[in-house]
Amino acid sequence: MSIRDLARELYHLEREVERLQERLQTATPENWDDIQLDLRRAKVERDRYRAILSAKKDPPPRPRTY
Repeated sequence: MSIRDLARELYHLEREVERLQERLQTATPENWDDIQLDLRRAKVERDRYRAILSAKKDPPPRPRTY
């Protein structure tokens, strides 16, 4: 997966987290647990994509010399 695709997916996940946080604020007590679970899952997925993107952007530790 290219960096552009990772960044695009990360953007979508960040919007999803924001949307779920807004829904959680206006949720009824019956829906609160479901929305909170979805929010937790979205945050984990977002953090995973952030880590992948960060690792791809970092340069190699040291150039090889032969």
